[in-house]
Amino acid sequence: MRKSWPAQICKIPRVFGYRALKFAGVIALFLGLMRPFPLQAQFYYGSQQQFGKNRVQYQEFLWSYYRFERFDAFYYKEGQSLAEFASRTANAHLTQIEKFLDHSMDERIEIIVFNNLSDFKQSNIGLQTSEEEDGEQGTPIATNKIFVYYNGNHHDFTAQVRAGIARAVIHNMVYGASIQEAVRGNALVDLPSWFTEGLISFLSRPWDADLDAHIRDGILHDKYAKFNRVFGDESTFLGHSLWNYIASAYGGRVIPHIVYMTILNRKADHGFMFVLGADLQEIVQEWRTYYELNYGPLNDLNWTEQKLRRSKNEQVLYGFQSSPSTPYHAWISNDLGRSKVLVWNEAKGSVRRIYVNGYRTANEVDYSQPLLAWHPDKAIYAWFSKRRES
Repeated sequence: MRKSWPAQICKIPRVFGYRALKFAGVIALFLGLMRPFPLQAQFYYGSQQQFGKNRVQYQEFLWSYYRFERFDAFYYKEGQSLAEFASRTANAHLTQIEKFLDHSMDERIEIIVFNNLSDFKQSNIGLQTSEEEDGEQGTPIATNKIFVYYNGNHHDFTAQVRAGIARAVIHNMVYGASIQEAVRGNALVDLPSWFTEGLISFLSRPWDADLDAHIRDGILHDKYAKFNRVFGDESTFLGHSLWNYIASAYGGRVIPHIVYMTILNRKADHGFMFVLGADLQEIVQEWRTYYELNYGPLNDLNWTEQKLRRSKNEQVLYGFQSSPSTPYHAWISNDLGRSKVLVWNEAKGSVRRIYVNGYRTANEVDYSQPLLAWHPDKAIYAWFSKRRES
């Protein structure tokens, strides 16, 4: 039996295939060639993507969608329940974020739901050049589209939806709804990555232990000495911590005013000056002092530190687990999709690699696998990993 929905929410299933999505990409290309500004092509999943970089598709997706009052939720086989869950989540979060930012979306939001990360990787979403990763992304178009995938964790799935809603609302607030407004807004408003990405993270993710540990490590090891020279994920964490400080010190209600004055005056520094009465350099110094006072006493603790060293900057170390009854410790090292399970013998001081899987790619990295577990009484270690069958 299908679940009943409130009467004011209307569901109209539609079906279209690869050709219709590809046709949308051709239209986007035509519009890009007609304007003198740098535009990026939209492929069949609506992603901003340069030509000549396509991922391999193992299957063709037959898409359907639910139409609601303010957004559409697209799904394919076995993804109906995920689309309904994403729709309920989006409806609640859209109202909350619009209220916080005091801004209403004037365009429909499209939520594209993938059933798993493997299917998500078959799209062109996330393919970027190194220049784009440094912030030179050309004109931001089609950001009313939200791409999410289910990794077995509804909490993470909800966070993806909320982050996409926050990105869409902020983009609409800064650049406008149409392509013409986006081109004009991109030429007039120059916002650093920590400002926008940090604000998106602040709106979509509450301050938690992982964020606190990340910022604590950066503050104690002086990684943020040059505020405007931080890029990638670090700039997102940095911006989130700055907005978190502003909300704590000045109140969350000042944040939409800072964003509005920044848009009006086209510079981030002007927004802080007009609303808080201090320029960005002074706010950054206040931010630094705030976290140094919070984390400074940790330097006085008498502890021994054993560092897990990375051989490359791209490597991510996670999943650290200690055996409850033996001097063994295990963790996962992931290098752009190539994962390794490593075990450290504390008594001998040696590290052994016991499992390797995957390849280094530019795709979205799956950090949900392998799954690790120690035997409670013996030096027995188990891991679980899923491989795609050829």
